[in-house]
Amino acid sequence: MEAVFEDFGHRFSSEFNTATANGWLNPDRIVTGGTSLSEVTVCPNLIEDAAHQMVPKQSLGSRSTRMAILKLATKFRPQRHAFEVATSAGFEHAEFWLDAALLRDQGLGALAREFELTYAVHCPNAADLDEQSLRSLAELAADVDASAVVIHKPMFERYAPSLLGYVPDLKLAVENHRLDLAGFRRWAMQHRWLTLDVEHLWKFTLQDAPLDVLLEVLDGFFGSHFDKIAHVHLPGYFPSEEEHRPMSSSPVAVRSVLSLLADYGFSGLVVSEADPEYQTLEGLREDVDFFHEWQRFEQAMDHVSIPVVTSEEVHQEITIEEGQALLYESHCHTPLCKHATGDPEEYAAVAEERGLKGLIVTCHNPLPDGHSADVRMSINEFPYYIGLVERAAETWAGRIDVRLGLEADYLPGYEAWLADQLGWADFHFVLGSVHPQTAEYRAVFADPNPFEAQRTYFRLLARAAETGLFDSLSHPDLIKNETVGLCRPQDIMDDVRRALDRIAETGVAMELNTSGLNKRVSEMNPSVDLLVEMQQRGIPVTLGADAHEPGRVADHFVEALSMLNDCGYQHLSLFLNRERFTIPIPAALASLTKPQVPSR
Repeated sequence: MEAVFEDFGHRFSSEFNTATANGWLNPDRIVTGGTSLSEVTVCPNLIEDAAHQMVPKQSLGSRSTRMAILKLATKFRPQRHAFEVATSAGFEHAEFWLDAALLRDQGLGALAREFELTYAVHCPNAADLDEQSLRSLAELAADVDASAVVIHKPMFERYAPSLLGYVPDLKLAVENHRLDLAGFRRWAMQHRWLTLDVEHLWKFTLQDAPLDVLLEVLDGFFGSHFDKIAHVHLPGYFPSEEEHRPMSSSPVAVRSVLSLLADYGFSGLVVSEADPEYQTLEGLREDVDFFHEWQRFEQAMDHVSIPVVTSEEVHQEITIEEGQALLYESHCHTPLCKHATGDPEEYAAVAEERGLKGLIVTCHNPLPDGHSADVRMSINEFPYYIGLVERAAETWAGRIDVRLGLEADYLPGYEAWLADQLGWADFHFVLGSVHPQTAEYRAVFADPNPFEAQRTYFRLLARAAETGLFDSLSHPDLIKNETVGLCRPQDIMDDVRRALDRIAETGVAMELNTSGLNKRVSEMNPSVDLLVEMQQRGIPVTLGADAHEPGRVADHFVEALSMLNDCGYQHLSLFLNRERFTIPIPAALASLTKPQVPSR
C-alpha cells in the first residue's frame, strides 16, 4: 500500500479534493486549519497493488544492529583536498557533486580508490550534457561501485536511457525537489529508486510544518515506499533557516529522522549535504561527532528495559485502614533545578504536617547538549540529586516515605537518551513533560498561529505517551499559558480528543497539577473540560502540586480531589516502583488531616 498524507489546509485544497474523490485520503480524519497545517496522518492508497506490503519497523534484530547499518556520508566536489579533509574528519562514505568539467577528468576513479571510502555520485543538474559526459558519469559510477546515482527528475527523463545504455545496472535514484503534495506522491510511485531529500520535503512539500508533522509523514512514507529508498539527504535544516547546514545545526530534527531510518533498517548513505562553507575539517568533524553521539544514545535502547503499558494494564488498589495516611506528594523539586528552594527533608516535614503518607521527589532531569541548562540539574549533579533524596529518606524513615522520582522532558529524537537515563537509578515514578516555555522548545516547535501551537503541543504529548518511557504526563495543558487570550485547548477540542485517544491507548496516566492556579491562566492543569474528556476515555490520573518550595506541598489537594470526583473519577492513581496503585477518592479526601492553604 501507499501512504498519503492528510490535511494540508487550504494550501492544498484542490489536491485534497482530488485525492478524496479518488479514495487516497480519509476525510473523516481531517481538521482544516485555515492557511496553516493542522494535522497530518497516513492512510492506505486504495488504488495501489494489494501485493505491495507495508514495511514493518524493527524487523531486523536489535536496535544496535539496525542503527549500525546507517552510513553517514558527506558531499563534495571530488578533488584531492576534499577527499583528504573528509577522511581526516572521520567520514567513511561520500557523495560526489559533479559537473561537466569534472566529468572530463579521466582520473577521478583512480583518485577515489586512493581513499577508503564508499561512494554515491550525483548527476549534474545540467540540460546540455553530451554523450561523452554521460558515458563518463556512468563509467565513473561503475568504477567506484556507487551505491546510487542521485539524479533530479528532469535529468532522469532526459538522460536515463543513455546512462542505462552504458551501464545497465546503475541504480538511478530520483530525488524529490520542489514538489507539492501531489507531486511528492507521483514521485514516490513513478520511480523504482528514490533519493529522499528530507530538507526539500520539509521546506517545499510540507511548507515548514511542525517537526512532529514531518516525522509522521516520514513514518508513513517509509512504511509504504521503504524498499525504493536508495539514498537520503539529511542536512541540518530547520524552518526559516538557511538550507544545507550541518546536521548539528538542527539536532532534534536530525536525531529524530536518524532514529526513524534506523527503525526501518535503512542501509544506504545518509548525507549531511552541508554547503561548501561548512566543508572544513572542524565543520565536518562536528557532524561526525554528532552522528557518533546519536549512535551511543541508540545503543542504550538495547540495554534498558522500558515498561510496556497498555489500556488493559493491571493495577492494584491500596489496602485502606481507618485513619491511615494514603496520599503522596508526587511532584516536587530541589534547588538543583535552579528555580526551587528547600531540600527534600524540608518538603517531607510539610508532607507530615499535611497528613500525607509520602513524598516522591521529581526534579527536572539533566539533558545533553546544554538543553535548558538554566532550569535543570547538570549531568554531573545527578549523583548529588540521588544523595539528597536518600538522605531525606533515611532522616524521615518511619514517618514519611520519601522516594526517588524524575520529571523528564520529552523531545523527539532524545528517546534513546531518556531510556538510558531511566536506568541510572531505581526511580519509583517518572513524569513525562512537554515544556513549551523553554527556549529549546520554541526554537523547534514555536508557531505564530496560536491554534497550531496548541495542536503541536498535544500531538507531542501523545507521542510522549507512545514512547512507553513515562508513568504519567505532567501539567498536560500547560500550553494554554503560552497562548493567553489567543487560544486555549477548549478552542481545538477535536485535536485534543485525538491526542487523548492516542494517550488512552497506551495506558499512561495524566497528572492533575494544582500549581496551575498560580500561573497566567489561573486554573489547574488540566482544566475541568479536559478532565472530563480524560475520564470518558479511562485515562488514569495522578495528583501533584509541582512544589518548588516546601510550603506548597499538597497545595489544593482537597479542591483537586473534589474536582476529580465531580468529573466522574472514582479513583486516584499513584506509582511506586513504577507500578500503578489506585486509591478511592473518598478515602483519599478522608485521609487529609490538614487544610491545604497555599502561601501565595
